[in-house]
Amino acid sequence: MRITTLLRRILKHRLVRVVMAVKPVASSIADVKKRNRTLRLRGHIGSQEILILVDSGSAATFISTQVASKLQHSLKDCEALNFLAADGSPMVSDSVVPKLHWHVQGHTFTYDTRVIPLSCYDMIIGADWLEAHSPMWFHWKKKIMKFTHMGRRITLSGVKDVVPSASPISVRKLKGLLRQQAVTHMLEIKLSFLWILTLFPPAVH
Repeated sequence: MRITTLLRRILKHRLVRVVMAVKPVASSIADVKKRNRTLRLRGHIGSQEILILVDSGSAATFISTQVASKLQHSLKDCEALNFLAADGSPMVSDSVVPKLHWHVQGHTFTYDTRVIPLSCYDMIIGADWLEAHSPMWFHWKKKIMKFTHMGRRITLSGVKDVVPSASPISVRKLKGLLRQQAVTHMLEIKLSFLWILTLFPPAVH
């Protein structure tokens, strides 16, 4: 490989930033939960509800292209920068919303926010915003963050993961729900005898 080609690749790589940090491959579910250092918040921009991801691994603070198109704020052109999402897909940000206002749990925040195509979240709060509001305190398990904002110590509570549970019902109750058209989806599970023997092998004496 020629040296000039190698230099071009290095310079190109230096201009690519990571939007959301790539999570390492963990050996167990416990490791994934331990290493997951993100927090989700529900907020508003004007009357529009948004879902926000707080991610210290994000290179900057972003708002999705879809949400930005609905705002009354005027977009401004800025230096085009290349970014990589967590799955490795490339994205380009060439516009910014100056002094974007958003509201979370009764508090108002203002920040120059880059526009980028996002699919899962309406907004990502990255390392630049977190550093500007440091020092901060996080309780990742309880999804709580505390920091000083406008001279006051405030607390923001993140969206907690809800694990759905299902309670057994009788056949009679199920038939009643079907008559009332209160059931949208049903799933029938059949266990084969061979599969049961695989899970619960007979004891050998």
